[in-house]
Amino acid sequence: MRKSSHTILHTACGDIRQIQLNGNELVVYVEDDYLYNVINKPNNLKILIDTIKQVNPNASLNIKKREKASFNIEKDILELKKKFGKMLTIK
Repeated sequence: MRKSSHTILHTACGDIRQIQLNGNELVVYVEDDYLYNVINKPNNLKILIDTIKQVNPNASLNIKKREKASFNIEKDILELKKKFGKMLTIK
C-alpha cells in the first residue's frame, strides 16, 4: 500500500481501532460509514487481502460494521455518584 493511488485506503486504515484475530481470519470492526465504504470497495478489499496474504497465505479478511457507541456523560456521572457518594469528586 505504498503507491500514491492507495493514499485514501492507507489513511482509512489508520482510522481502524478495533480488530480481532480468529485463527487465520482477521476481523476488522468499523463504526464510521465512510470508513466502512472505503474499505469495502472491491479494489480496496483486494489490496488489503493481498497485503495480508503476504504475511499469512491462509489468512482471510472480514470487515464488520458496528453501531457507534453512545456516551451519556450526565447519566454516567449520576451512576458514579450513586455508587461512590461523597467519595467521588468530579472536577
